[in-house]
Amino acid sequence: MSESTGALSDLETVAEWSRVFRDLTIWRPLVEAVLRRHDLASCWARLEIEAGRLGGTHAVFTVNDRLVVKLYAPFWPDDHQREAAVLGRLAKRGPLAGSVEVPRLLASGSLDARVPGSGGREWPYAVTRYVPGVPLGEVWPGLGPDARRRVASQLGAALADLHRSGLDGLEALLPAAGRPAGSLDAAARRAWDLFVSDRRQAASETQRQWGALPDMLARDLDGFLRGLGPLPRPEWRPALLSCDVTADHVLVAGGTEAARVCGLIDFGDAMIGDPEYEFVVVYLSALQLDPAAFAAMLAAYGHEADVGLGARIMAYALLHKFSLFGELPGEVRRRLLSAPDLETAAQMLWAGLPARLPVEPELKVR
Repeated sequence: MSESTGALSDLETVAEWSRVFRDLTIWRPLVEAVLRRHDLASCWARLEIEAGRLGGTHAVFTVNDRLVVKLYAPFWPDDHQREAAVLGRLAKRGPLAGSVEVPRLLASGSLDARVPGSGGREWPYAVTRYVPGVPLGEVWPGLGPDARRRVASQLGAALADLHRSGLDGLEALLPAAGRPAGSLDAAARRAWDLFVSDRRQAASETQRQWGALPDMLARDLDGFLRGLGPLPRPEWRPALLSCDVTADHVLVAGGTEAARVCGLIDFGDAMIGDPEYEFVVVYLSALQLDPAAFAAMLAAYGHEADVGLGARIMAYALLHKFSLFGELPGEVRRRLLSAPDLETAAQMLWAGLPARLPVEPELKVR
């Protein structure tokens, strides 16, 4: 058994995966097998294969700075199906608003467990065109306030366009229980309501397990959610969401002098749901908690910052599939941990947006 075969056959934990998923000596035979299967290697005399620049979740490799081959980890089996469905849907249209490119899907499938180097496992994969650009997180610290607002506006316009892309062909993004018996829109509403309900029921225990919130705030969670009002808001409409618009996945060109958003990558976590759920990671990661940039993004998106927005986004941060509060910058996290309750934490985090809907005065019976 070769070293690469043994490394892939023995994978049992995420920790083991994290040690091998960027190791080109292990993955090169599989990358080349994918390229041969789809006749994508014959145009180059020499294959320059490199591990993707970003840490990420799956095994990602660039080929001659023209193609990307992504092999999906066995621990998150739905990611391949989701990303292939989204990229297949987006391939039917041009770039997002502002000439923001998304990866163009060229091939998708699964390598057989008998392929040499597979470790006796099947490996789902996708091949896309390489989207050039620099991760926003690398240039954000050097951008001035005007440049940040400009970039945020471009991102807001691109996200609005993404969310308007339509849902046809995206049934794979719904849980099995939400698969359409009628219209896809109605099925998406049912599925999102179920997602929110399930997350609410498990929220306190989930946050305790993650340990990112102090006990005092975790104990306040149920009361905060009960006093929230409707979630999602009554007028919401289901949309295609990336759910992972991070500082790594927004690509920019032009350097710090003329930075512009040029790409949006990674749709393995995509869902059909409430657009306000998308804004959580946009603000916390892509826009690095910059309130002026967040306001510019919302304006370009066309989303009104009503009096309940801060509370709803805080709720979605608490109900999110991933632990977000442990990733906050040190000073912000220290202030969050010192907040007496979640309403105060929401007002602090979400750029001063009102955290509660106004309470209607009680009617007096004469």
